[in-house]
Amino acid sequence: MPATLLCGRRLNNPKRSFSLCHEGFEATGFSPELVISVDNGKVTAEPLAGTRSCIGTEAEALAQELLNDPKEIVEHVMSVKESKRGSVQHLGSRVTGDLSPDKYIWDAFNVAFPSITASGIPKQAAIEAIQRLEKKPRELYAGAVFMLEDTKSFEAALVLRTVFQDRHHQWIQAGAGVISQSHPQRELTETREKMASIAPFVVAEARN
Repeated sequence: MPATLLCGRRLNNPKRSFSLCHEGFEATGFSPELVISVDNGKVTAEPLAGTRSCIGTEAEALAQELLNDPKEIVEHVMSVKESKRGSVQHLGSRVTGDLSPDKYIWDAFNVAFPSITASGIPKQAAIEAIQRLEKKPRELYAGAVFMLEDTKSFEAALVLRTVFQDRHHQWIQAGAGVISQSHPQRELTETREKMASIAPFVVAEARN
């Protein structure tokens, strides 16, 4: 899907982008956030949660709505800034710390993954609910794509805003964070906004 990657990078501003192919399965993504990165003992996470469109003349008003919406603040309790990712904007944080000398980079990853912005909290109960309620496994969706440099440094980008393709189909996928303050219509709108942030860049490919 090189054409999708090229089109998306021209008009989008992901935190990280990627394209991969393995045994007939392909994915091209424009990840909005880092699950975690470790660089010589320095650990960084940049979670995003809470979404509004930033298309059209209402973008600034929607930004203020996002910053003042109690539901979105609860969904992203550590919010410190607004981050724009293509045609949508999110509440975002940057959290840093130091890896204990007796721990490895994979210990840090195991704590951070699955990302709570894609699973929910409490994490184990949320994962069990996802497995019970969703019709099929998420597979790579909401997973992570890695860049490894050595045994002390890596980063993992969250697999969202991604185009998937197998031997028979090409598809995109999105969801919304559901909590007690959620309103179904707003969550549906948010899901559509996320889909719309990637759909214009999809370039269909014929497969033999």
